[in-house]
Amino acid sequence: PYWRMPTVAAPNTGYVLAKKNGSIDLEWVPNANIYTVYTALLTQSGTAAPVATVLENTTGATIAWTRTGSGVYVGTISSALFAANKTVVFVNTGGGGTAAKWTRTSTTALSVDSTTDGIFIAGSLEIRIYP
Repeated sequence: PYWRMPTVAAPNTGYVLAKKNGSIDLEWVPNANIYTVYTALLTQSGTAAPVATVLENTTGATIAWTRTGSGVYVGTISSALFAANKTVVFVNTGGGGTAAKWTRTSTTALSVDSTTDGIFIAGSLEIRIYP
């Protein structure tokens, strides 16, 4: 079996521990991440949709962001990847100072709610999708 260790050097590469012939060795394995990831900085103002500055996207899909109400934004992904109990989101509003919550609404959409507009100021958002 393999155990994941911190990713190093380049996106989607890492070291894993491998048990071989009764000993445990540290081995370099490309694409060792056990999940795909979408990482972005979100900024939103007025009644506009959030603007995402994508830092990393290993999902193979794109996410379009829309505003559906005051402080409510929906990310729609181009492939049905948001599986139940396999999708995790880490989100903060950046300099806005207000908490945000997320909800997976379908295999192609998730909602981020900050209760009011103009709160996301380079807020970080990371979506992890596990196999």
